[in-house]
Amino acid sequence: IWVEYALPDGLPYIGTKTQQVLDGRTTYSAGPRLHDPYVAPDDTIWYGASHANSMVQLDQFQSDPEKRWKVFPVNSTDVPNVYIHGITVDHEGRAYWAEIIGGRLGEVDPETGKTTRYWLPTVEQLLQLVVDKDDNVWYAAVEGSGLGKLDAKTRQITQWMMPDQPGPYGLAAAPDGTIWAAGHGRDMVVKFDPVKEEFTEYTTPTHPAGVRRISVDSKGIVWFSENAIGQLGTLDPKAGKITEIKFPLRYTEAYDTWPDKDDNIWISDSHYNVLVYYDRKTQKFTHYPVPRGSHWS
Repeated sequence: IWVEYALPDGLPYIGTKTQQVLDGRTTYSAGPRLHDPYVAPDDTIWYGASHANSMVQLDQFQSDPEKRWKVFPVNSTDVPNVYIHGITVDHEGRAYWAEIIGGRLGEVDPETGKTTRYWLPTVEQLLQLVVDKDDNVWYAAVEGSGLGKLDAKTRQITQWMMPDQPGPYGLAAAPDGTIWAAGHGRDMVVKFDPVKEEFTEYTTPTHPAGVRRISVDSKGIVWFSENAIGQLGTLDPKAGKITEIKFPLRYTEAYDTWPDKDDNIWISDSHYNVLVYYDRKTQKFTHYPVPRGSHWS
């Protein structure tokens, strides 16, 4: 069963030439574009409205469409559109966003509607964010390869430079507190130990792989998409070996890889416009076509 929600009325389209140059995609429709859904602790759903320079919150249990959505515009005076990409939510319900154009880490408090943008040591393109077990917020710069942390208590920023400039795309936090990055530019996944402040790199067997998004299940097993080659990657950190699983449909463009509560994996495939379900026990894939339209991810 698919459920679709009409977007809130009045979301603006805020586009710039800078945005088109940095994003590299000039074919997006000039309408609302939501990216990176995130389920909050209260079961509301957050999205980054990239073209509207806003964060939006969906209450999926609200039957009144006039009350279903809340819109939180980003207060950015330096650029007209920070171009929100990745988002996350901490255990207190505060939502955060990564800026491709603005180069900062943003925060919105849904109780007050206040937005805050944090200056970082370097101004780069930020793609993804993740919250660890202690509510620290982590970010990565896809070009400069800086990995940083917003401390949950002090609200101070600390940043480390990743070796070999892997071009970190996706980020994930493991149950033990380690941080994992998808090394999109170097065909690798990278582990960061915040206690030892050490990086460990794991190179994919296949090149090019295009490691795009990454996640960690409840047992600490790492999962990631190999977007360029149509494979699902997995890594057991204890064994230190990457296993690649071919998708049954040849031209699959895997993007997100999300473990559910049973540690089965859900993958979005923009080429076939489907959601893909991978059953860990049977090692079988099931495809669920999106009802209508064409979806980038």
